[in-house]
Formats: sequence, C-alpha cells, structure tokens
Amino acid sequence: VWPLEYAVIKLVAGWIAAAVLGMGLMERPDAWKQETGYGVSAVLFRVFIAGFVVLVVLSIAPDVSNWILSATRNQILGALFLIGLGLLHLGLTSQPMRVILGLLTVLSGFEILYASMETSLLLNGFLAAITLGIALVGGFILAVPELEA
Repeated sequence: VWPLEYAVIKLVAGWIAAAVLGMGLMERPDAWKQETGYGVSAVLFRVFIAGFVVLVVLSIAPDVSNWILSATRNQILGALFLIGLGLLHLGLTSQPMRVILGLLTVLSGFEILYASMETSLLLNGFLAAITLGIALVGGFILAVPELEA
C-alpha cells in the first residue's frame, strides 16, 4: 500500500527495535524462561483460545471491510489476526520480553489497517517512533536487574 520509501522507514525502525531488544536479551538471557512448566491442560487451553480468536476474526472481518473500504480482505484478515493473537499473548503472560513482543504484535496489526487508510509520511514516522519507544522501554526493563547490581 505504501510507496517504497515509507516501507523502508518501517523496515529500519523494525531492525533498530530488534537490535535494542536483542541487546536487552544479552543482559538478561533468562528472560525467555517459563515461569512454570505447562501441563497438557494449559496447552489445550491456549490452543482453544487461539482457535476462538481465529473464529472471532473470521466473523468480524466482513464488518471491518465495510468500515475500511480501502483495505483488501487479506489486509484486514492479517491485521485482525495480529491484533487478536497479540492481545491473547498479552493476556496470557507476565514476562517482560513476552509482553513487549505482544505489544509490538498488536501495533503491527494496527499499522497494517492504518496503512490502507492513511499514507502520510508524518504518521508513518510517528508509528515508527512508537515502535522504537516500545523497544527502548522493553530493553530498559530487561536491563534493569543488571543495573541494580
């Protein structure tokens, strides 16, 4: 939907965000450890809830396509899947790195929907700045336990 220059802005912002979060993970490699082991019931619950998100997305996609006329069906489905699964990820975890990834996933879904409606360079820059801000906060939160020592 965007011209190449606008897409490059998002690409570079994503690379910088990944680098910042990677540096935060270097400071705290235990950030990916699970709080507790998942049993069979926890895995089944997560699969059931993800399936429920898929059903919700498939059921509301036609209504969203009536609201956002400039978006294609694939853009709407992809954006709603990202938003739904990002919110699911936010609701099921409390680890800082996983929360940051959930926020970035929700923001990516919103950006896909918003890109089909608005092609302003200033708004694209603001969304890139929000992505970088979330990554910087996430990198700082990951590095805080090492800074205290």
